[in-house]
Amino acid sequence: MKFKVGDRVKNTFNGDIGTIIELGSDNDYLVEFDNKRSGYHSGRFFSKIGGGKPDHCAWCPEKIITAVKPENETIVIFRRGSEVIALDKRTDKRGVAKCNPEDEFDFMVGAKLRFGRLVGEEKPVCKFKVGDKVIGNKKASKCYSITREGWVGRVVRVVSPTEIEVEDNPKATRGMLVLAEYFDLAPELYNGKAVCVNNSANERTLTVGKIYQFKDGFMYDDKGYKRHFDGKPSVSLEDFNSRFLGEFIEVVE
Repeated sequence: MKFKVGDRVKNTFNGDIGTIIELGSDNDYLVEFDNKRSGYHSGRFFSKIGGGKPDHCAWCPEKIITAVKPENETIVIFRRGSEVIALDKRTDKRGVAKCNPEDEFDFMVGAKLRFGRLVGEEKPVCKFKVGDKVIGNKKASKCYSITREGWVGRVVRVVSPTEIEVEDNPKATRGMLVLAEYFDLAPELYNGKAVCVNNSANERTLTVGKIYQFKDGFMYDDKGYKRHFDGKPSVSLEDFNSRFLGEFIEVVE
């Protein structure tokens, strides 16, 4: 056959220009034209790929189409301050990627992102990045203790757009593989020291008058165990006290 999928061709009867999306039999082609026209269709009938855009397609014999000379296509990618801009000189279509002020600027990352979006080849990305502090949400699986609701850890590896490795050991470089949908970005959690002034629950591992360490929303008792009572970390000391039968007062150093 004279043409192949992806070739740009012109309908010699009406001058419409389109792209070949499927090869037929007997030297005919399914062409998806740039413009909508009465009489065109989706081409899904007799198509092995399901056709193309409705009212833009037609099966064309080889004798009525001619090759179109490739257009001079130019895409310019440039930086302006903390922005990366991709500009299609042929269509004047553009897109802008802005760098988060808290992130280190990386021109190549921004350029790849903008180019992918401009040509429709943007790949799905994970909502987390390595180092993010995460917390188990209501979707958290009950299969593993590490993925329960309220569990707090950090992302040590992004495996795919839907899978991450998480761990609560700050020195770990590998963790448990879990689905990203089980987690959300963790809010700012309470860190500090507080003295126990009331132990109404008569907890055996708590001593009135003793100062305790709080880290990432959890309190560590006399035996060094992490205490959370209802399984969820606290965003403040007030939040912790509201869920504990007793009272702690913050120690300011």
